[in-house]
Amino acid sequence: MAESCTYAGNGREAHIADPENIQREECIALLMCGADAWNTWRKSYPVRGGMLTGYQNCADFSHHCFEENIGLDRVDFGNGAIFHCSIFKRWVAFRACEFGHKSDFSYSKFLHSAYFNDSAFGEAVSFSCSEFHAEVVFGCCWFDRSLDFTNVSATHLVSFNGACIGSVARFDRSSFGLVTFIGAMFDLSVHFEYCTFKMAHFDGVRWAQLSESLYQDMATWRQRCVSIGMEPDRLGRISFRGAKFGGAKFTQRVFEGEVSFDDVIFQKAPDFRDAKISQQTSFAGAGFPVAPAAPDEAENAAQSYRTLKLAFAQQQAVREEQLFFRLEMREEAVTAEGLRKW
Repeated sequence: MAESCTYAGNGREAHIADPENIQREECIALLMCGADAWNTWRKSYPVRGGMLTGYQNCADFSHHCFEENIGLDRVDFGNGAIFHCSIFKRWVAFRACEFGHKSDFSYSKFLHSAYFNDSAFGEAVSFSCSEFHAEVVFGCCWFDRSLDFTNVSATHLVSFNGACIGSVARFDRSSFGLVTFIGAMFDLSVHFEYCTFKMAHFDGVRWAQLSESLYQDMATWRQRCVSIGMEPDRLGRISFRGAKFGGAKFTQRVFEGEVSFDDVIFQKAPDFRDAKISQQTSFAGAGFPVAPAAPDEAENAAQSYRTLKLAFAQQQAVREEQLFFRLEMREEAVTAEGLRKW
């Protein structure tokens, strides 16, 4: 047992009885003292144990209701941080923080805006069953592997723009308002099965267009991502099986692996302009709008269907080619009618 310590910051004090075995209420008091106080303790008394054996002296904020704004940058939470069932009533900013392996935000509630820009997460991170009632930003975050974002409810903007997400990321059965994965990079496989999206942006971009980072040097960020084969315009294995899109954009994306849009419902024509479609792309059982797009959207819709038509023509997939040809012609007819009226 270590000697007790007192840390101060933000006009507050936190007394830690045994800094090698911090308790939940002490974690909360210490966090309110600010990043410097927290990191001083964390550096002197790191997390012990491992993923298999369990963690000791980890940060525990489980079931706590945060009533105040939280603005903390560059905090080292370490492995095993627990935010399970926490409630954030005001805005929270954990920017450029280190969350380590097995961070647990499952069943948490964010009632105001949340910002995780430029933070790094280790393996086995969970936001499962969390609720976001205002915008949440994960711009240029790093996730090692095994991200669990399943059964999440988000009513406002969720942004993963420029994020680098490791192998086996799951977003299944989540409900999104506006979600943006512009320039987001995924390793190995990612699943959005049976999700609902009011509007989803999965557009690809070039590195020069990626400006989501607030704290990182973009040249260093690019080098880190490229070193493991990540590019902000490419998508590997991805599944949207059974998802429902109010609107969807995949412009300039290069699909390189197995891509499933099986049984997906598109309520509006998806935008695939300037995208490159993998030979392993499937739209089996997918549903498209019964009626054509509005006149001011018909031209873009026709271009998107044309991109898909040509991709499947190159693959000699006659059934899919004919499907998207019919959809293209329907939109072209709307455009032509508009020109005649003009």
